[in-house]
Amino acid sequence: MSVSIHFWAVPPASPLFQRLERDKAFASLMAALFPYGRGVYSFFGEMEAAEGAKILRCAMQERQSRLGPVPEARRAIEEFRQELERTRAANPGIEHRRCILEYTSFIIEKQLAEALKPVRAGAARFVRGLLYGDRVLGKSGATGIESIMEDQKNTVGAVSPALVLEAAEIFHAPDAGAMFASLWQVENFQDWRRLYGDAAAHGEALLVGTC
Repeated sequence: MSVSIHFWAVPPASPLFQRLERDKAFASLMAALFPYGRGVYSFFGEMEAAEGAKILRCAMQERQSRLGPVPEARRAIEEFRQELERTRAANPGIEHRRCILEYTSFIIEKQLAEALKPVRAGAARFVRGLLYGDRVLGKSGATGIESIMEDQKNTVGAVSPALVLEAAEIFHAPDAGAMFASLWQVENFQDWRRLYGDAAAHGEALLVGTC
């Protein structure tokens, strides 16, 4: 069964990304809030107040092990909000560098890996990195089924800037039309392809969340 996969840009040198790399509470909040509204950069400024408050209450309850008691959780949320606003202010238009693959990821993964086999060693692994990230932010490092399940709801994938650039070069190569002809009509593929090109042009990484 396929899932919806969300992608959104983040500057790798930004304080926001640096906090996501080292702060499990930040990663947990990113994992909790990315699916809502018009994306995480718009959550605090554009979400209807009552709905946003309800979502945040649920996040604090469901992720208490990461966010801590309510005062600590509220402090983390406020710092998270501030970093989102700083990132958006410093990178005009970043809130628009996003896309969603709506239940088409399985088709894209299969067909893209087949298309890249002749030109890219390890094509299947490469494509999985593009779809789910070549890094995971927020992992606890603990073992056991309970820890694994907790990590799944508290982490986000990250596609490194180097991988974003490599993908953009492939997606926009002169022979891309012929190489990806079977994918041109797959819903959202063109949006996803364009996002990689836009993020590469800005030197950005991509965050990845599934739901």
